[in-house]
Amino acid sequence: MTCLLPSSNGFAAQAMCVPHKRRRIILNTSGIFFIGRVKGGIKASMQVKLSNEHNVLGIFAENVNCVLVSSDADVLKQIKLHKEEIEIASKIGNVIRRDSFILGRKAARIALKKFTLEDKIFVGRGALGEPVWPEGFIGSISHTANWAICAVGSRKEIIGLGVDIEILAKKLNLKLSRRLSSDEESNFFDSLNSNDEDKSQRLLRLFSAKEAFYKSVFPTTKEFLGFRDVELKWSEDLNQFTGKIITPGKKKIAPVSGRCAEIGELLCSGAVLREA
Repeated sequence: MTCLLPSSNGFAAQAMCVPHKRRRIILNTSGIFFIGRVKGGIKASMQVKLSNEHNVLGIFAENVNCVLVSSDADVLKQIKLHKEEIEIASKIGNVIRRDSFILGRKAARIALKKFTLEDKIFVGRGALGEPVWPEGFIGSISHTANWAICAVGSRKEIIGLGVDIEILAKKLNLKLSRRLSSDEESNFFDSLNSNDEDKSQRLLRLFSAKEAFYKSVFPTTKEFLGFRDVELKWSEDLNQFTGKIITPGKKKIAPVSGRCAEIGELLCSGAVLREA
């Protein structure tokens, strides 16, 4: 069967949807590869306005390959990790963390196949636990519950990539707002009239976007950032943002651009750092 998917230029793109019990594997030409099951059905989650602002899967441009996988996808059994990745996983004592690591690395292997078919390449692990990408590539991995998302691009075009995934039903205490938001961000969100549930959802979106921001700049700054070290400017629909580091003394970088998208039960955020 054929589905219409949003593409990065705002036009519908055709994709092959392969039914597999309660799951579908979706492939399209705009750099998106989805494996798994989305609560409420994939097709229903796709039926949105096809524009850049409401691009369900297009949190990155076409030159970035973004992969979303769930642990219940049978096809993942066919994805074999590199021996170096297996060794890293074997040293993770916590079973949940180890399973998340494996799921994330399998997502990375799928994402990298858009650029290279070499099985010898692998994603290592740095001293601080960060992914170490093969030469010529830059990427980011995030996981939550039984989901993992990975974005990969070429270093020739991109300096940094960040991605984050959250469960939409996750409730953040509104008291955290002052710890997560800059003064200007707090004033902006306070100006939006809404109930506590909407405020909690916006706070989750801010949290997720900043997580993606941090991952996109870390390869450049090599320093940890607090939530209030960063300030994001949002589009009216809160689906797009630009961000910068505002704390004096922190390394300055070019503005970071990003997007958030709701995919079924998930909130996905992506951020890109390019040359100034």
